[in-house]
Amino acid sequence: AFVGYCYYRRLGIRAMAAEPAGERGAGASKKQRPPLDHTSMFQTPTSMSVQAIGVVRSPYKERFGTPRQATVWEQSIGNAPQDGEIHLIGDPRYEHALRGLDGFDYCWVICWMHLNTGWNPLVTPPRGPRTKYDQRFKEN
Repeated sequence: AFVGYCYYRRLGIRAMAAEPAGERGAGASKKQRPPLDHTSMFQTPTSMSVQAIGVVRSPYKERFGTPRQATVWEQSIGNAPQDGEIHLIGDPRYEHALRGLDGFDYCWVICWMHLNTGWNPLVTPPRGPRTKYDQRFKEN
């Protein structure tokens, strides 16, 4: 069985991945260290702060002309996909995070829709019956 080791030199912590019982091998020691708990002493945060590292410049200026998904561009501006740009702001070191992306077709960008002024836990889907639904995830 594979046992992975992870060393945190700054904290002086050594963590060992657990392995299933009975797979230690014939010559392995039976003495085991008790499991470590590195998370229980911390409380769950109730708020977060973020620092913007860039801004998206999009040709879509109105929400009703903007595609809901990147691959759905019919009935949007020009009935064709439009190009947007991401501009990094602040620290020039952020550019190093983009190294190696030129070989990929897609990149996930996590963004914050800062112009949204409110949140409602019930939404009305854009198509179908005009019934409001809860935004939480549901099992199918």
